[in-house]
Amino acid sequence: MDQSIRSKSVRWLRVVNKTEMLGLRPQGERTCLGFAHLLRTVPSECFPRKYCYSPRFTRCSKRSIRELKNQAPSQNSSSEIAVQVRDVCKTFQDKRKNLLTGRFRAVSVPALRGISLDVNRGEVFGMLGPNSSGKTTLLRCMSTLCKPDKGNVHVLGKHTVHQSAAVRKQIGCVFQDAGLDKILTGREHLELFGGLYHIPRIRCRRRIDELVEMLEMGPYVDRLTGTYSGGIKRRLDLALGLLHEPPVLLLDEPTVGLDLSSRRVIWNTVRRYAEAGNTVVFTSHYLEEVELLADRVAILDDGRCIAIGSPQELKQRIGGRRFTIRIQEFCSEKVAQAALEVLQHEGIVEDARVNAFEFNAIELFVQSELLNRLEIDPRADADSAYNSYTELLRQTLKTNGFELFGITQRGVSLSDVYLALAGRDFREADQAARLSEGSMKRQPKRSAFNAEPQ
Repeated sequence: MDQSIRSKSVRWLRVVNKTEMLGLRPQGERTCLGFAHLLRTVPSECFPRKYCYSPRFTRCSKRSIRELKNQAPSQNSSSEIAVQVRDVCKTFQDKRKNLLTGRFRAVSVPALRGISLDVNRGEVFGMLGPNSSGKTTLLRCMSTLCKPDKGNVHVLGKHTVHQSAAVRKQIGCVFQDAGLDKILTGREHLELFGGLYHIPRIRCRRRIDELVEMLEMGPYVDRLTGTYSGGIKRRLDLALGLLHEPPVLLLDEPTVGLDLSSRRVIWNTVRRYAEAGNTVVFTSHYLEEVELLADRVAILDDGRCIAIGSPQELKQRIGGRRFTIRIQEFCSEKVAQAALEVLQHEGIVEDARVNAFEFNAIELFVQSELLNRLEIDPRADADSAYNSYTELLRQTLKTNGFELFGITQRGVSLSDVYLALAGRDFREADQAARLSEGSMKRQPKRSAFNAEPQ
């Protein structure tokens, strides 16, 4: 063999050994050194697509390897963090119609605006936000189905774009639409997916029995899925995601539209799976679901992460109590607004608004600073101080000719946290997004990595 060709083969063998050390190529894999393949030695799976010069194979350089090392997260963080998101941005294309000309024009719609967050190993991490806040798009970036325009996502230390095959072996995904075949039974679905996951037959049957018992699917697993209700379909879809026991489970609104019984079964299953040391990341716009399941929660609004912490920590940041004043059981907006103006004129309310979703009830936050200004000391007895404030509200409205239907007070919820941080009510934001989605349908940019956003 010519000396120059021999030196090239030795150099490329060193590159192959470096890819094995980086974990980008299985150790012991045979490398073709035939004369006709000397220029196509390293398989294309070893490096990202931007380093490929051939449809099947690629050449690489020391600089390419150095760049891949810099993209990977540090070993200290990867041992404690299951999912790492850094400055992720994503934009989709939308078409809007001009009402005068009738023509459509393309506009860019940002779905994610520089989100950064970490999900620790073994925790249940919730992403809370109204529709079109970016929850599903971020989850699809974690699952390798959507390529970020900017930023990086690592799952168990693997890059979701450059090492997507390795990431997919470590995750289980359950999205909103269940891909079930109505002519197969639930058990046949599980056996089919067990074969696709290359699970040994005996182990697969044992795992199927465990999931059927865990999800309470005994009476339904041998029936055709075309006869299933929505709740049973959702349970089967979750069983398919748990079948291969992935260390990271991604759930996109797992209980949306389900009855209370199915929601309870799914909640218990998710909690038991996390207690076994696995990581669960889920999205939801059900406040009670996030408070019940999540160890920590990220609140998203308009593609941005506005708060991260445990539900209790986020509520403690706001503090105080929330009051709801009903002038009438079904009050008109005009009457409610007049009562609110009276309270504001007397100076006994600060952060108050009329909530149209609660039949124009007046909602307000009351914190210790306001009580001190009104010479009501909350330090002696908080309940007595807030009861005194309630009586002050009642007397003020009665003096100005308003007959009250009722006044209630309660602690702070995640909805109040969203209102304080985003400046708008959670249900109002969700309803506005639903109306916007009904009038427009977003179209993603053409790319092999992009999927249809939700």
